[in-house]
Amino acid sequence: MRDVEVLKTHGSKNDIFIIETDYEGAEEAELVRLVRAVCDRSGPLGGDGVYFVDRVEDTPRAAFFNPDGSRADLCGNGMRCLGRYVLERRGETSTQIRSGRHRFTVRDRGTTDGVRQVSVDLPPVSFRADDPIVAGSEVWIDRPLPVLDAELRFSALAVPNSHLVAIVDRYEEEELVRVGGTVAARPDAFPIGANVSFVRSLGPDEIFVRTYERGVGLTPSCGSATVASSAVYSRLAGNAGTGRLTVRNLGGSAKVVLREEDGRLRPTLEGNATFVHRANVRLGDAPDAGSDAFVLGESFAAEIAAYENVEAENVIRLKEKGIAV
Repeated sequence: MRDVEVLKTHGSKNDIFIIETDYEGAEEAELVRLVRAVCDRSGPLGGDGVYFVDRVEDTPRAAFFNPDGSRADLCGNGMRCLGRYVLERRGETSTQIRSGRHRFTVRDRGTTDGVRQVSVDLPPVSFRADDPIVAGSEVWIDRPLPVLDAELRFSALAVPNSHLVAIVDRYEEEELVRVGGTVAARPDAFPIGANVSFVRSLGPDEIFVRTYERGVGLTPSCGSATVASSAVYSRLAGNAGTGRLTVRNLGGSAKVVLREEDGRLRPTLEGNATFVHRANVRLGDAPDAGSDAFVLGESFAAEIAAYENVEAENVIRLKEKGIAV
C-alpha cells in the first residue's frame, strides 16, 4: 500500500476516516497498523474508526475497521459520510455501496442550515440474529439478563451489527459503562459480542440514546445503535416497530424511518455527513502517531461551524429533558 490521503469526517460527532485505496490488495496487518495509528486519540488525528473504499468510479466496495483494528459489518454514521464522499466523486444523488455482506443505498438529502444531510438504507432489522447474541437463545426481547443487571430488561437484535438495548427511566453513564464492559468480558454469555445501548424516551416520537460500542467504548453516537434503539423502542411502544423517530445523543440528532416490507423491518438512517479535514499519511512512519508521519491539509471550517450551531441546539434540548451533557 502506498502512502495515502485521509479524509476525516463525522456523523453526529462520530469521527470517521475515509481512505480511498486498494485495501483488498493490502496485508491485513498493514491495514490494522494504519487504523490504529490514525484513530489514536493521543496522536494528531484521532477518531472512532476507518472506512476503506475501493473502485469509487465503478461499484464502490468498502470495509470498516474499529479503532482497535477489528472489523465490523457497518458503521451507520460513517456510512453517511462515506456515502457523501462517493456521491460527490461520482457526481450522483444516490448510489449503492457494498460493505461486508451487504449493499447500502445512500442518498444526498441536501443541506439544512449549512449542514450536509445524507441518508442510508440499512439491511432489515433482525430480532433473530444469524448467530445468537445471548448464548443459548435465538430470540431475546425485553427480558432480564441477570449476568448484566438485576432489574434492567434487554432486547437483542442485529442491524447488521449485534446490539443489546435497554429502555431506562433515568440514564446513568457509569451503569452503561459497567454493563458494556461486562458484555465485552463475557464471551461465554455473549459469544459474538454486542454494542450496548440505554434508551430514554423524550416524547412520543423522540428518544435519547447512549451507546457503549464494542472495540471502542463510549462515543458521542453510534449509527447502527441509533437504528437498533429505534427498532426496540418502537416495538415495545406497541406499533410493531414502524414509524419515524428523532434520535438524540451527545453528538447531535438523527432521523430514523422504520417501514414494514415483505414481513421485514427495513430502516433508513438520515443525518449529517460533515467533512472535517484532510491529511496525508506516510505509512512508513504510521506506528509513531506523534511523528511527522501525518501532514494536515485542507480544513472544512465552514462545515464545522455550521454543525456546531446545530449541536448547540441539541444540547439545549437534552438539558431541557434533564440529561446532563
